Amino acid sequence: MTLKHFLTFLLLALLGISCVTGAQLWTEDTSEIIRVALMQDAEHVTLEVKDGYKIIDPPLGRVLMEGRRLALVPAQASRNGIRIGDYDFPLAHIRIEAAKEFTLIIHNRKRRFCGSLDLIRTPTGKLLAVNRLPLESYIRGVLYHEVSHRWPLEAIKAQAVATRTYALYHKYQNGQRNFDLTNDIYSQVYGGRTSERFRTNLAVERTEGEVLMYQGQLIPAYFHATCGGHTEDVTALWNHQPLPPLKGITCIYCQHSPHFHWKQKLDFKEIEAALRAAGFKIHSLEDIRVLDRNSSGRIKRLELMLAADQTVKISGKDFRQAVGPNRIKSNVYQIAINGQTVQFTGRGWGHGVGLCQWGAQKMAQRHYNYFEILQYYYPGTTIVRSIPSGRDATQRF
Repeated sequence: MTLKHFLTFLLLALLGISCVTGAQLWTEDTSEIIRVALMQDAEHVTLEVKDGYKIIDPPLGRVLMEGRRLALVPAQASRNGIRIGDYDFPLAHIRIEAAKEFTLIIHNRKRRFCGSLDLIRTPTGKLLAVNRLPLESYIRGVLYHEVSHRWPLEAIKAQAVATRTYALYHKYQNGQRNFDLTNDIYSQVYGGRTSERFRTNLAVERTEGEVLMYQGQLIPAYFHATCGGHTEDVTALWNHQPLPPLKGITCIYCQHSPHFHWKQKLDFKEIEAALRAAGFKIHSLEDIRVLDRNSSGRIKRLELMLAADQTVKISGKDFRQAVGPNRIKSNVYQIAINGQTVQFTGRGWGHGVGLCQWGAQKMAQRHYNYFEILQYYYPGTTIVRSIPSGRDATQRF
């Protein structure tokens, strides 16, 4: 190694750079690659690469084009394939591999990403943009969005292990799809290199390769902001086999969370409009009644009272999703009606399954380590450092 190369390596190490370097270009470890959908059904994708790139045909590995720079060029579906700038590629799937990183404009903001970018022409004539990158780099791009980088390091480390486990579980579940995860709240919020911070990267480094296992299997390590006093049984929300680590526990640590108590006022017309937009045939809403709750206190079913003595029964999960999970923050709430106004008074934020993030923060403040935090919220699990491979790791859950 020359002095120049040594100094470059040292600088990258000190800065905590997590993208692949030029010497590693186009040598992916596919056993640990995560595929994240950055944009779906996009009319166009605007991208930039500054430090060298190749455009390849993924199935064959054939290089279609290479160069030193792509300067904010638009990509879009064409009649016969995909067009980037002035170049047409008669393929439904191409891959752009960057020497260091690439930039996309998402929601009018530039964001930097490691790894490579797959552009896939959809049946509707639009584009699916998928970031392929190493697992550990992916986690670095997630943590800042899921927990505060100013929280105690043990809480961030607990989140890192949960995030890694969740990502691998879904990778093995979604092998036949074009992507493993999305970059939003319906998966894990992921912001790429732009979202990396020193302390969240440190948590990734200190837990590298660690995942949660139960009876030799990866678990779907769900997490949420604040449970409101009791986490939820995974079978109450999703089509899972009963899973003891996600059965739900009493949580005594999240009472300090700013989301522990919440209130929301909505009028009947707002609720009707939201439900109709979600596909429910609702008109002339007059009352909302709680039919039953589950063991964690969350609402299982509601009855909507309509004009002319008509009623509609709806699950608490579907009602919250339709009205808006940022308005109805959880399914732990009471209802009070005053005229045309509905007052929701509740506890917690999120679906409630698995790790309670604000509870983890308090546990870390009380000097619990991340092993103890994870054992508390996922009882019966073990932390394994080697990464399992293939569907065998998730086939039962």
